[in-house]
Amino acid sequence: MTQQKHSKTFRQNQLYNVRRPRGDSLQYLKQRSSFLIAALSLLTFITGNMLGQHGWYAFWHAVIGGFDDSLITYTGTVPPIAFIPDYSQWSHSDSPYRDVPAEVLIPLPTYTQKSNDPKTHAVYSIGHMGSYRTGEEGDGSHPGIDIRAPEGTPIRSIANGIVTQVRESEGFGKFIVIRHPHMPNPEDPTTVTVLHSVYAHVREQFVTEGEVVQKGQEIGLSGSTGIVTGPHLHFQIDRDNAEWHPYWPFTGTDLRRTGWTLMEAINHGLNQEQGYAYTVNPMLFVQANFPPVTIVAIGKETPALPILPETETLSHARTMAIMTARREKRTERRMARQRFVERQLIAAAGTPDIAPQQEIKLPTPIEQRVHGIAIAHDGFFRDGLWETMTLELQNAQGTTVTSPNAELHLQITTGYGDAEFQPTTLSELDFQDGKALIRLLPKGTRTIVIRVLPFESISAPLRYGKR
Repeated sequence: MTQQKHSKTFRQNQLYNVRRPRGDSLQYLKQRSSFLIAALSLLTFITGNMLGQHGWYAFWHAVIGGFDDSLITYTGTVPPIAFIPDYSQWSHSDSPYRDVPAEVLIPLPTYTQKSNDPKTHAVYSIGHMGSYRTGEEGDGSHPGIDIRAPEGTPIRSIANGIVTQVRESEGFGKFIVIRHPHMPNPEDPTTVTVLHSVYAHVREQFVTEGEVVQKGQEIGLSGSTGIVTGPHLHFQIDRDNAEWHPYWPFTGTDLRRTGWTLMEAINHGLNQEQGYAYTVNPMLFVQANFPPVTIVAIGKETPALPILPETETLSHARTMAIMTARREKRTERRMARQRFVERQLIAAAGTPDIAPQQEIKLPTPIEQRVHGIAIAHDGFFRDGLWETMTLELQNAQGTTVTSPNAELHLQITTGYGDAEFQPTTLSELDFQDGKALIRLLPKGTRTIVIRVLPFESISAPLRYGKR
């Protein structure tokens, strides 16, 4: 039997017809070149736009996720505020900084850790790791120092650095964070470290993230944004190893666990040890003004960032000039009006016979010392409605003081509960016959106890409900 072999053949077909360049290689290369040129143009446009708007440091941060601060050098420190009113001569606590006369401004007083220093407490209402209860340093877990400053007070960078945050939050309000490399280590000033300065509750922010700032450069204006009881600057310095900036020693989870309000947690010193671990006493550090630490670089020289040492002087001179000019204009207008009135009187009356004037003696009010503040209200409030209450100056016997013998700087806040006040501060000029009215807007339905500092006067509880 003969076997027959069958041969099978296969035909290969392309699934897709690919057109390859034949004889037109030049056109193909032109197409690729056009694409590359377009891509490079787009990249150049994006890079140039970022550099033009935000600078090289912001571009560096966007590309590699960090700030290049290798060229920033340490040249010393200055306080965050240059000048404030002398509160012993200026009692208009609600007036903005621009209305403060130049002759009343004084350099920011030296911060001391003495709890019984009235001059320190008049400016620094809460010390480092202090409490709202006493304001004393170490009495709570407030990580910064609150500096009393009129609305619109110029705020300046304490040292050379680079701005890392220009933002706003519910608690801090508008704030600025600046990273300071190559700073003397507070624990050992012969070594260097990285610190982060925080400026919170500001009204205006003059810098942008990624901007390099000089020591003494004006970066914003103080205000009362966020959770505050009056205009002031919250000044804080964080260590570089803090988990976040601005650092706070406890979280919302900690508050829920304890059942305390924010103010109660601060007054109880919640997590105070963490506050000491991750923050530095800010005013003691800037007042120390440590000398620069000499670092020897092997085989490499890095050009230092150009410094403008006259920034502080120019800023103060400009401020003084503006205030002086404004005061002179007001004086000139008053004198012009007075001369006009005198000319009219002379023209109308000629040369009158001047009769001898009789001396009129007015009764001199008896000045008394204020020992406390009585707070009167109807005992109840409704959610979302403003309540009006009366503050009365009283002496040691509990009677009304109509003529206080000293200037008053009262701060209205809550000892319990949460509320907004209008106004938040009062002086003796706000009282008429020993009494003044304030308004309160409750935040929630919790019972409210009103507190008046520095007398530590406490109101009767104000409860939620119907009258």
